[in-house]
Amino acid sequence: MFNTGTVVGVSANVFGSGFPPKYVPSFTWGGSDSLTSYALDRSIDVAKRVMERRKIAFTEIDERVFDKRCLVIEKSSYDAFYNTRLYDILEKNSIKSVFISGFVTNLCCET
Repeated sequence: MFNTGTVVGVSANVFGSGFPPKYVPSFTWGGSDSLTSYALDRSIDVAKRVMERRKIAFTEIDERVFDKRCLVIEKSSYDAFYNTRLYDILEKNSIKSVFISGFVTNLCCET
């Protein structure tokens, strides 16, 4: 169960009863009692197995979501990336396309 406005990072596994913290960082495992870090290589292996079972290719782009080469900017409130490094990074690198993923991507991400 999640409170309104809870932000969950990439490859996080949230389980159990009760409410987890309002912000669950990427690559964490746990629930309302405690959260622990999840090893990056294990996270990639799990994603590959899950996608393979669904007969979906795990591409280089998918792996980059887990990799340091892929920029992940986590936001922890309803603010549409205000006060983050996103705009400056996009401008500096002449990036024209952005892949946004999350629990509710239409909330404060559409502009």
